[in-house]
Amino acid sequence: MITYFYTRFGIGVSDPQWWEYRMRLFQSVTLPSITTHLNHETRWVIMVDGMMNPKLSRELHRIVQETGKAGHINITPVLAYAHAPRMLGAMLAHYHTVRVIRVDDDDAISHNFLDLAPETDGIHTFPLGYEVDLAGRQMRLTRRPFLSLNTIYQGPGQLVEEYVRMGHHRIQEWADKHKLPTAQISTPEKVYIYSRHKQSDSTFGAVRRAIHDDPTTRVFTAAARADFGINDARFEEWREHARTAPSTGNTKTWDRNTEITNQAAQLLKQLDELNRAARRNTANIFE
Repeated sequence: MITYFYTRFGIGVSDPQWWEYRMRLFQSVTLPSITTHLNHETRWVIMVDGMMNPKLSRELHRIVQETGKAGHINITPVLAYAHAPRMLGAMLAHYHTVRVIRVDDDDAISHNFLDLAPETDGIHTFPLGYEVDLAGRQMRLTRRPFLSLNTIYQGPGQLVEEYVRMGHHRIQEWADKHKLPTAQISTPEKVYIYSRHKQSDSTFGAVRRAIHDDPTTRVFTAAARADFGINDARFEEWREHARTAPSTGNTKTWDRNTEITNQAAQLLKQLDELNRAARRNTANIFE
């Protein structure tokens, strides 16, 4: 069974302070966590901005190369955020059956995540994981079915583009439309980290207090970090950097570009129509 992870990393974002923080976080958490799973049956597509700063692009390629798994990782430039589903769909459309899992640039999954997944078509989600204040090294149990990182689509490659366009809150509705079964997989293992930090597009202050005030909260230990493949040395470097890095506060980075993203989506539709017109115009060249 071929499996594809995919990540949309900083598409449409150019702030150098954001990139310094997120590249360090990506290198310490997500990159080592996901590369643990990469092999001849598992790939990772990292989608970046087609106008990404060349220095940042070189740095991303460098740290990917250092993993020793670069042959299983495809860094793919896209025209805009709205273009990402099209690119991934085109890459995977030829597969009769494919598994697809979205991971954000601060996500992590357990070492046995794929081992627990059923090999049947449908949408499978693992509700149990940890909500983690990364900088504070505090974690608590959370139950959140149908997030992106804990949910696996398995089915025809031709449906991938449409699936990727769906927000996680619409997955059940989308599955019902296509008559795909959905299942919440009950396991004693906690298979994902729902990351919380000062640039995690959330009301982080309130979230951090809730984690620290919860009597069930435990220390995010070195053993727990190892279970999710986190690079401890890089993680401590990121924590040190995070002490003085700016916070996005209540601002959602993706929301800043919502109007622009919608305009880009409309332009991509127009480009599709122009492409179809060009194909019609050359359908009978020799008649």
